[in-house]
Amino acid sequence: MELLFVVLTATWIFFARVLDVSFGTLRLVAIVRDRPFAAWVLGFFEVLIWLAASAQVLATVFTDPYGVVYATAYAFGFATGNSVGLMIERKLAIGDRTIHILTRKGDDVREYLDDENYDATTFPCYTKTGPLEGMMLTVRRKHVEPILRKVRELDPDVVTLVEDVREVRKAGMQISPVNPLSTLVPRTGWRALVKKK
Repeated sequence: MELLFVVLTATWIFFARVLDVSFGTLRLVAIVRDRPFAAWVLGFFEVLIWLAASAQVLATVFTDPYGVVYATAYAFGFATGNSVGLMIERKLAIGDRTIHILTRKGDDVREYLDDENYDATTFPCYTKTGPLEGMMLTVRRKHVEPILRKVRELDPDVVTLVEDVREVRKAGMQISPVNPLSTLVPRTGWRALVKKK
């Protein structure tokens, strides 16, 4: 009976930590994506669950012969929660991405994007190996991988670059939330030149 209690307690601690660390990961994403209410809700439940799990471990780690089992479950839960939180965040695919495409099969790629109703800006590019066609489009994050797969299928030698988007404006209207932490990322390349101007 005692062994069953230990197993159940360790299991509860493990899953409590998985849950609260997953909430913590999603809370950070909500902060970066400028979702204050979501960050508040996630933070509330994150700390509530963390307090319950931590109290259980701290009350037994030095006094209970099974304290080391609870502490180990606590650590495993923390480590697992990081991975679970990231997997959930990837599934939710919150936010926008800008895709840059450099291809020698511009007609094929442009036809695909037009058929799928993606609004891409195109421009000529030149390299030492010859001319290329450049394309730039901003899409919801969940659409990025399907687009990249199809573009690489059309042109195996295509060069692609995917960037996080701070905000998107159209006709003077903000249609994508501002990322308040993006200003902390150092600007390099052409973005640094734009900032200096």
